Amino acid sequence: MTGDAPPPDDRDAAERRRREVAIQMTALGLEFSGSVIGGLALGYYLDRWLGTGPWLLVVLTFGGMATAFARIIALTRRFDRLRREREGGPSPS
Repeated sequence: MTGDAPPPDDRDAAERRRREVAIQMTALGLEFSGSVIGGLALGYYLDRWLGTGPWLLVVLTFGGMATAFARIIALTRRFDRLRREREGGPSPS
C-alpha cells in the first residue's frame, strides 16, 4: 500500500458523499422539471377543455416555475441542514 492512497474507510466515506451529492442534484433537477412540466401540461389541457386560448398555459407554466423555485429553496435548505447535522456543525437559527 502506498503512502499517497487514503485509507479504505476514507475512500468509502468520500464515495458515499459523492453518491449522496449526485442523488441530491438529481432530486433538484427532477423537482424543477417536474413542477414546470406539470404546470405546462395542466395549463395546456385546461385551455383545450375550457377553450381559453394560451392563457392558462402561460399562467400555470409560470406558476410551475414559481413552485419549482420554492421547492428548490426548501430542498437546498433541507440538504444543508442534514449535512450540518451529520458533520456535527452548528445549524443556523
